[in-house]
Amino acid sequence: MVLIGMHREDILSGNIPVFVEGFCPDRKTARERSNRVKSEMILRGGLHEACFRTVNHVQEGDYVEVRLRLPAAPQASEQADDADAVSETENMPHDIDTTHCAADTAIVPAASLSASPLGSQPPVQGAIALTLHRWPWGWGVTGSTGYALATEIPVLHAASDLDLLIRAPQPLDREALLEWQTRVAQLPCRADTQVETPYGAFALNEWLRDGRALLKTSRGARLTATPWHREE
Repeated sequence: MVLIGMHREDILSGNIPVFVEGFCPDRKTARERSNRVKSEMILRGGLHEACFRTVNHVQEGDYVEVRLRLPAAPQASEQADDADAVSETENMPHDIDTTHCAADTAIVPAASLSASPLGSQPPVQGAIALTLHRWPWGWGVTGSTGYALATEIPVLHAASDLDLLIRAPQPLDREALLEWQTRVAQLPCRADTQVETPYGAFALNEWLRDGRALLKTSRGARLTATPWHREE
């Protein structure tokens, strides 16, 4: 979502299309998952359907790729602030994979955190702390921290948030989720966890607190106490 925010005006004007490709042995499932990813960008990024170029592939795989093809940018000046540095593309590929929604990993898998050169930053330290416990689910880092980890571009600072994603194709044990949330609350940064089910994603804190949450689906958001069940 970092790049979406940076280039929203060009995306909305049609200058930079958002390429969405779904991969799954079943075309219907690939289409549903592509739509779910687009729904997230519409809800959180302020985009609309015309912004996307969507192709769904019937083949081995279980993920959605989202790419932006960015034009080359002039080199940022030595006096550029952090925001300018983020926009610099001299050392970045023009075809950037911003979201890789595989079944068992988020944009940055937990296993790769310890090797990151950004390990001194509070959000990365928080993510590394979570790897010290064996969790019964796949999880990873998304958002601005995930972007920084994936590109090694220094966009993080002491007040940066940590966005986490848990993959949950099946219902998860509530006690284990409570333990996760307790550990997340003790991290040295503000952190938020989204849980992805086959039917959409929801905020873990909201669901644990209220017993229900807003599930973001390919057909829009709906309030539910059963996020692992399809709405009829």
